[in-house]
Amino acid sequence: MAKGKYPRSVAKFIRTQKAVIRRRTEDAAEQSKLIKELIVRVAPLSRS
Repeated sequence: MAKGKYPRSVAKFIRTQKAVIRRRTEDAAEQSKLIKELIVRVAPLSRS
């Protein structure tokens, strides 16, 4: 099995939140900004 950047549970959370953001937001630039903010907010959880 390939080793990912984040633990499986965090990666799944990021994937599901990306889908939510894409459904709620039309603008691609806004989506990109929100996804980056999400990763910055969640990434420290994977290192604890």
